[in-house]
Amino acid sequence: MEPVEKCLKDANMEASSVHDVVLAGGSSRIPKVQQLLQDVFKGKQLCKSINPDEAIAYGAAFQAAVLSGNGNGKLQDLTLLDITPLSLGIENQERGSSRFTLHGIPPAPQGVPSFEVCFNIDANGILSVSAEDKSTGQRKGITIKSDSDIRNSEGIEKVN
Repeated sequence: MEPVEKCLKDANMEASSVHDVVLAGGSSRIPKVQQLLQDVFKGKQLCKSINPDEAIAYGAAFQAAVLSGNGNGKLQDLTLLDITPLSLGIENQERGSSRFTLHGIPPAPQGVPSFEVCFNIDANGILSVSAEDKSTGQRKGITIKSDSDIRNSEGIEKVN
């Protein structure tokens, strides 16, 4: 439920201010997932009137219409953001693979260094990642483009 709670925090919303909880994707059929969501949303009934698989298909169709320009006037004013089939995260290591490394960070006890990391996915699925060391102001970024299935790209790990 961590992603749900983070979403609420990022939106600066309380669970009680959410009107409807619509389930999407196959995992939403799992009774334990449904119970955990009801716990987060204080017993609010989950919207099950939409087929969870169809919810994903509607979102994909919506995005395709916007990107292709084939949607009606209402769709052209909307953008569906943050679409990725992968979970994104960071990992701190003393020795990295030198693909995305911030050098010259002064030694400090664990938990003291502070970094700001930004992930940006544009409408074409191009991922840009930037990181800044808050103590030195050093900043570095990388752009990841793929002509094929990104899950098969080097450096992408499948996590179960």
